[in-house]
Amino acid sequence: MEFGRYIDKGLWAAADKLLPVFYGVAFVLLVVRVLPQEEYGNFILVQDIFLTISGLAMAFALQPMLKFFAEDIADSSPIVAAGGLFYAAFIGTSTIGILLFRAPLGSVLNSASFPNLIFLLPAMVLASFPRSIALILLQAELKIKEVFWVDAVHFLGAPATIFIWSRLYTFQSAAELIRITIATQAFSSIVGVLITRRHWNLAGGITRRAMRKIWHYGTYTLGSAIGSLTGARADTFLLSAYAGLDQLALYNSVKIFLRAYDMVAQVIQMLIVPATSRMSSRGDSRSLLALVEKSIFFGTAAMIPLFLGYAFLAEPAIRFLYHGRYLDAVPILRIFALPAPMIPAMAVAGTALLGLGKARSSFWLGIATVLTNLCAYALLIPWIGVRGAAWGAAISVYAIGGMALWMLRKEIPFTIAGTMSRYNDIFVFVRERVLRRPH
Repeated sequence: MEFGRYIDKGLWAAADKLLPVFYGVAFVLLVVRVLPQEEYGNFILVQDIFLTISGLAMAFALQPMLKFFAEDIADSSPIVAAGGLFYAAFIGTSTIGILLFRAPLGSVLNSASFPNLIFLLPAMVLASFPRSIALILLQAELKIKEVFWVDAVHFLGAPATIFIWSRLYTFQSAAELIRITIATQAFSSIVGVLITRRHWNLAGGITRRAMRKIWHYGTYTLGSAIGSLTGARADTFLLSAYAGLDQLALYNSVKIFLRAYDMVAQVIQMLIVPATSRMSSRGDSRSLLALVEKSIFFGTAAMIPLFLGYAFLAEPAIRFLYHGRYLDAVPILRIFALPAPMIPAMAVAGTALLGLGKARSSFWLGIATVLTNLCAYALLIPWIGVRGAAWGAAISVYAIGGMALWMLRKEIPFTIAGTMSRYNDIFVFVRERVLRRPH
């Protein structure tokens, strides 16, 4: 496999996924330091509900669209139309359901402001809708540079807007922050539609075949996403219900650091799904093996500095970033260091299964993830509170990562020895891509 042809795209993908990291740092400096702790907790609740709905809708409709679009770009119009229809139906139905049950949800989550704040959810969904579809279209064509610029509008625009707003007005509420997010998501959607406008010509219409393909594959990918989103969001809602908004804010002051983990996982997903889809459709098993082993090795090597930083520099990092606030979060960050080495392997295995078309395996992996996460959180959060949520997340990563690797090995016979032998590719990359020296 000519792995080098993916390196440049990988660098653009890494740059794209650094944007949320930059956003997270700016968010700490501009928001978390100054926003009242309860308001920060309210923002986290609304944002995580939005991200949960969007993530599930993307898994159900847009992940299948990505796979089938990448396999046959020339005849993609029915797939785009069907994927967009299912995506709109899912997020629309979910949003209406949340609004109808806003009062009991606010009571369960210990937030008096929630029933009013959640009325901003429809605007969040509408503002991000075209952006989400545009990003999938660009990802399917491996136009990672264009993905970067669409994301940059939001992830650079939001901190800039927050900074300007905080200089003009007193920045003290979750609602202000949500409205800024809506505005930058909308501008990002405009840019995405302009770049991908040729694919928005849906003259071919929706076909039954396209809808069946999206539905059949999407039901399995939805199961997988429920698992991953349970791990990513269930801790938020359980902490809010058991411990209240102040403890939720404390926990999320550390969870911001996990954007680095998300960046690695999303870079892998951005490249692995379309690459494995194309290789498997050609029957190129040798390239698939090389892709899996090299991706795991490169990703794990990239995580070692994060593991060391979070484990040994947690206290000075928290003290510096928050100016003495949230010092109780130091041991939580140290716990969050533990899953770092497993993140790339888990991401490679999960996304490769999707690219290979093993939707059933992904579905059962998702069900196992739901059960593992819920059991870990339900046992540990009532027992040790915020630290229990962190331990639950760490335990779940290793349990689910091991299961995902076992499932993938049944399809692609990668080995630990084979993965470790890929270290030479790092030296080749540095010599040819960084130092610009040929063989």
